Amino acid sequence: MSIREVFQTVCKDADIELPAEFDDLATERNGRIDVITNGTAELPLQEHKKQYLALLKPLREYGWQVNFGGNRVMVAPPKDDTAEDTKTPKPQRLGGLKEVTGLLDHPAMAWQQAVIRNNKVVVPNVGSAHHIQILAKNMADLQRLGYRVVKEANFRGEIKFYEVNPPMSSPKADTVADAMQQALGLNDIHARWVKLGRERARSITFNRADNEHGYNQARAVSSELNRSGWLIETVEGASETITFTAPKNALN
Repeated sequence: MSIREVFQTVCKDADIELPAEFDDLATERNGRIDVITNGTAELPLQEHKKQYLALLKPLREYGWQVNFGGNRVMVAPPKDDTAEDTKTPKPQRLGGLKEVTGLLDHPAMAWQQAVIRNNKVVVPNVGSAHHIQILAKNMADLQRLGYRVVKEANFRGEIKFYEVNPPMSSPKADTVADAMQQALGLNDIHARWVKLGRERARSITFNRADNEHGYNQARAVSSELNRSGWLIETVEGASETITFTAPKNALN
C-alpha cells in the first residue's frame, strides 16, 4: 500500500474523520503526507493548521509524527529508529544433510544428490514423476517447520532444483502474535496491529470487520510470512479474514 493508503487506514482505525477538503489539500511526498493550506476567509492559516493538528493528534499513539511548518501540516509514518531496536534474526547453522532429512518421514531419492553451499541445501529436482512429487511434499513439510524454500526454474518454468534455507535463529515465543512479530522483525510500536488478531492454538486470525487496519497490514505481510514457513488461509466474500498458522518451531 502507498503511504496515503496506509495513512487513511490508520485514520479509520483511530476514528479520525477526515474532512471533505482533505483530498484537495493533502499530497504524498518524501514518504509522508503534507496537508497544505493557506487558510480560508472564515478560518485564517494558523487556525486552520491548529484544526488539523488537533484532528490528527491521535496518530501519535500509533507512532506517527505530526508536525507543522510554513503553510503545511506534515504527517510521517513511524521510523525504524524511533523505538527500541529488535535484533535481526540470523539463519541457523546447518549441521549437515542428515539434520534436514531427519525431519522428513519419506525423503525423496534426490536428497542423495543434495549438497550444502553457503549454509543452504541445494537439491536437484530429479527422479521419476513419483519421486519428484515426493520431493515437492518434502519441501512443503520443511516450509511448515520454518525452512525457507526457493524454487529455481528454467525459462520454460520447469523446476531444476530447490534451495533450502535454514530457519531463523530467534527465541521461541509464548504467543502466536509474539511469534509473528519476531518473524517480521517488528518493534513494539510497529507491531501494534499484530495484537489485533484473534489467537487460537497455533493460529491467529485477522477479520476485516473487526479491524480493517489490522486486516490490511496482515494481507501486506502474508507473502513474507509464507516464505518463513507460516501457513496462510484467506476467506473472502461476506466475511473477509486471513489466518496465519505458525511453524512448530516458532512457539514454546
